[in-house]
Amino acid sequence: MKTLTCNGCAYDGACERQKDKRAALRGLGITTVKFICKERRDAFAPGQPVIFTTYVVDEDEAYRGGSMAVRYAGYAVQQKGAKLVGFIKPEEPDLDEEGFPFDTKGRGFVKMPIKRVAADPSREPIALSMCSWCGDYPALGLCGKDPSWTPDSKCDAENMARADEGGPSRG
Repeated sequence: MKTLTCNGCAYDGACERQKDKRAALRGLGITTVKFICKERRDAFAPGQPVIFTTYVVDEDEAYRGGSMAVRYAGYAVQQKGAKLVGFIKPEEPDLDEEGFPFDTKGRGFVKMPIKRVAADPSREPIALSMCSWCGDYPALGLCGKDPSWTPDSKCDAENMARADEGGPSRG
């Protein structure tokens, strides 16, 4: 039986609640179930360092439809069910040194299935919070501040920089 609630859970279906549900529904012909679980925890926390696995077309094998797996270091931003929204720096080199820098059409945000994401214990997590003014993530090096419009006291990125320098934050 497939339990949709357990997709993306930190316990990965190895909890008593799932075992109880399976036992209760065994023999009823039910193949998929979704239930409310108070014990469910997201597998990845915002700011957690992760490794994303994506696929690129291998030029030597392109005529056969060949592609190869490439891994990139990034950070988790938000988990949505069995998918993870994350951030990879544009032009970040791949971890396997295959010569495929991360090419993005956006600003580096990706949405991938949890199965293609792994935790990276070799790096430290970052404190990830969204700027209340522009909605970007200053800890990732992103800031949507418009110099001619955004008041200094409203920009979380500038307030963080002032706090790092030891100065008072405005606002």
